[in-house]
Amino acid sequence: MSFEAGQVYACSNCGAEIQVTRSADAGMAADMNPMCACGQEMNSQGASAQGANPQRQSQGPMA
Repeated sequence: MSFEAGQVYACSNCGAEIQVTRSADAGMAADMNPMCACGQEMNSQGASAQGANPQRQSQGPMA
């Protein structure tokens, strides 16, 4: 499964989330989910409410 724009991955350990902002090239094969900074494999939560054309949203300052 390759990364598709709009997909959201979440960590079941610490709750961190990432959103894919750009799809992978068609020739790229991915058979692993991304790894969280805490060391846990992140799980796909499906597509975001923004769909396949996500826009950057301000979440305030990063900690």
